[in-house]
Amino acid sequence: KDPLAASATYVRFNRPEAMLACIILKSKNLGLNVIVTNHHNNRILNKDWKDKTWESRKIDFLQQSNTIMESLQEWNSFVLYEILNEPNGDPYGSPPTLLNNNEWNEVLKHFFDGRKGSTSLTFVIGGSDWNSIHALEELEVPADANGGNIILTVHYYDPPCFTQAYEKRFSSECLDPLKVQE
Repeated sequence: KDPLAASATYVRFNRPEAMLACIILKSKNLGLNVIVTNHHNNRILNKDWKDKTWESRKIDFLQQSNTIMESLQEWNSFVLYEILNEPNGDPYGSPPTLLNNNEWNEVLKHFFDGRKGSTSLTFVIGGSDWNSIHALEELEVPADANGGNIILTVHYYDPPCFTQAYEKRFSSECLDPLKVQE
């Protein structure tokens, strides 16, 4: 199976997979590894989203993840899959919801129990609360999960006044002390 031919097919139909295939193949040609991340798709896990139950949302998330994994399988020697970047619920939703450690561990158990296909794809996993180092301590990854093909990730945002100084919620209080005195 020629991945270039497959990507050419995707390009003709202008699908998101086309862009992904092109980026992956370009990266491979440059000798780079790739991490494909399920980035900011927390709404699928939002407890109040679209009047769905928590169980049905976990199933939706697993179905979406299986679709992504199937599309990455042929490149598993240099492509890694981050199951969910910065799991946190949907803090910007209406109403905002947060995904706690127990719920994220439940999602991961559901993910590893229900995923389809080969386990040769390496997974990147972080704790809840935006991949917090504190949540990593409570992360429960099954001992036999994926044959050990797992990389743990941490996003460290402390102190937020420094690491996120240009976010509107921190701007004035963080930047005022940093202004250069003339």
